[in-house]
Amino acid sequence: MKLKRVNPFRLWYYVRQGYSTYLVFVVAVTNLMITSYYLAIKDIPVLHTIFPAFGWFALFMVGGGLPLSLSLGYWHYKKSKAQHHQLEIEVEASPLTPVYLQMYLILQKMIKDEKLTEEDLYRMKVINEEVEKYFKRIRMSDKYAWKEPEKK
Repeated sequence: MKLKRVNPFRLWYYVRQGYSTYLVFVVAVTNLMITSYYLAIKDIPVLHTIFPAFGWFALFMVGGGLPLSLSLGYWHYKKSKAQHHQLEIEVEASPLTPVYLQMYLILQKMIKDEKLTEEDLYRMKVINEEVEKYFKRIRMSDKYAWKEPEKK
């Protein structure tokens, strides 16, 4: 059995994603609850009577924090202008955005059965070259290469 060579940068990306998305979240929430309870609530008599044990406080935080986090997350994605601008920046930074836009314009003409101009044909040639360069740079050209049809 031949082992596939693994790109260390791909592994590093997976580590960063797993750590920042999952592990840090759990550690941060746990840290917030423990710190809040033992440094603040336990020393304030009124709050200590409401939450006599850490478990009650944790239950309250999870019961109130989950719906609040869900609401804030929904608002961020659906209502906030921040998400719109974040996506705008990601599209601007993508090396394939200009290629997609050119493809869209050419595809529109083809759907309307309009004749493609020399400029359109040149654009298609440039698009193909750019996509090939991109695939070679990210080492995907073999995986997604177009095979020429066999001549009969």
